[in-house]
Amino acid sequence: MSMPSGASGGGGESVPEPQSPPHQPAQSPPLHAPGQPPHQPPPHVPGQPPYQPPRAAVTVPLGKMLYLCVAALGVINLFLGYVSAGDGDSMNLYKVGVAIYALAPTMFFLAGLVAVREFLPRERAPGALPAMITTAIFVTLVLSAISSDGAGDLQTLFLVFGAVQFVLAWLAYVFDVRIIGARR
Repeated sequence: MSMPSGASGGGGESVPEPQSPPHQPAQSPPLHAPGQPPHQPPPHVPGQPPYQPPRAAVTVPLGKMLYLCVAALGVINLFLGYVSAGDGDSMNLYKVGVAIYALAPTMFFLAGLVAVREFLPRERAPGALPAMITTAIFVTLVLSAISSDGAGDLQTLFLVFGAVQFVLAWLAYVFDVRIIGARR
C-alpha cells in the first residue's frame, strides 16, 4: 500500500506541490461579467464605486438644426413685414398696394411652419417643401425688386432675410436627405 504524500514515512518519493502563477497586475473588470448578458451591469465589487454605464452625447443632426433655423427666419420675416419704411409714413409691407409684398412675409412664415413639421409628434421630415415654398417667393421677390423703380431699405432688408432663409432651406434639405453628409 502506498502512503499519501506528506505523511511521515520513509518513502523516497515526493510529489511536487503546484506552483502559484507569477503575480499579474489587476485588470479592470469587463463591461459585462462572463455568463451575463451584455445589457446588465457587472456585479458590484466591494471597495470600488458602483458601475455607471457611459453616457452617450445627445446630438441633433445638422439637417434638423437647419430646419429650426428656417423656422426662426420664417418668424423673423413675418414680423419684418410690420416694420415701417421709415420715410415719415407708417407704411409697412402689409399696407403697400403691391400684393407680392403683402404675401411674401406670410409665405416665408409658411415655409418656416412646414420646416418644423418633423418636430411634431408622429410626423415625418418635411423634405423639400420648405425649400420649394421659399424658392417660389424669393424668386418672385427678386424679380419684383429688379422691375421696381428702386429698392428701399425695407425691401432690401427683406430680400436679405429672404435670401438667407432660401439658402438655409435648401441646405437643410440637402443635409436631411444626406446628399451631403456631415463630417464626424
